[in-house]
Amino acid sequence: MVLPKSILTIEYFVNQRGLGTLLSLSLMVSAVLTPGTSPAQMLPPVEPPLDVTLLEPGAEPEAQNVLTITSISQAGLTVPSLWWQREQFGGKLLDNWLAYPGDDNSPGRVDLVVNRQIWSLLDYLQRYEFVHHFGFAARDYGYNTRVFNRQGILLAAYTCEFTNGGETGFLSKSLLSNQDVFKKPGFCVVWVDAAGFQGVRDRFGQ
Repeated sequence: MVLPKSILTIEYFVNQRGLGTLLSLSLMVSAVLTPGTSPAQMLPPVEPPLDVTLLEPGAEPEAQNVLTITSISQAGLTVPSLWWQREQFGGKLLDNWLAYPGDDNSPGRVDLVVNRQIWSLLDYLQRYEFVHHFGFAARDYGYNTRVFNRQGILLAAYTCEFTNGGETGFLSKSLLSNQDVFKKPGFCVVWVDAAGFQGVRDRFGQ
């Protein structure tokens, strides 16, 4: 995959309350590795691809321990809980999501599915705002977030490196799983597609 030469880089410092302070905003001629960032972390998380079969009529994703936008917990809170973000930022843009619970070896993952036409009408900052709000909320449950259209094209992502956080970490638990996995994010990277994966790249440190 060839990365674009022009990458808008936004650096934030995140304090213990999770509040970000803007440190720099610059248009880079080429991608630059920041300290502690490996080349692999500079690549958009295109794998695994979106499982479009779970979005088809008659599909039963919950049978595979995968939650969707219509999954409702009969016992309490559905995890990850993205309902507030859906009401505030989803609107007609968000069609569905597929949430995969994490385990001891990997964090959970939420694949958001958006309306292709409406997404195309958003500018850079509107796309960034969308993925940031959902990604930040999902992170608190130990989930990474990706944004796709129904054609399976990756449009944006909010991914973190998680460590086992013990009692100080975040709870990653599926509605359909009895396993509690506590994760703590080390840093997170935000990718936002413009056209063909031109990107806003945003690095957070804890």
